[in-house]
Amino acid sequence: GLTEIEEAFAVAMTSFANRRRRRRRIATTAALVLAVVVATVFGSLWRRSVLQTRRAEASKLLTLGHSALAMERTQALAYAIASLELADTPEARRLALKSLWAGPPATVMPEADNAWGLSFSPGSKQLAVGYWGG
Repeated sequence: GLTEIEEAFAVAMTSFANRRRRRRRIATTAALVLAVVVATVFGSLWRRSVLQTRRAEASKLLTLGHSALAMERTQALAYAIASLELADTPEARRLALKSLWAGPPATVMPEADNAWGLSFSPGSKQLAVGYWGG
């Protein structure tokens, strides 16, 4: 055996090592929890800033659409659709409906210089175009 002093020293060193291990585990766990909390906070702040940026861009497009509605309803509809793609808002939906209520959007014929004949269908819902060279 060991003397009483040696036994006390061994017990003290064992309890010291156990406390040290426990403190190290607690510190590691606390650092990990803190890192997760910080990452979550920064992630949510980043997501919020992205959403606000998209809303601001959608608002700009909506303003351009309102100003274009009086002159060119097709352009206003395009702005409304672009705004809806960024942020689905009731204002953008209303602008799209207003531009559609004003009349159908314009249709651009491809290669209008080569067209030799135009004809509407009997119900005037479709337009037929004939082209030179195929």
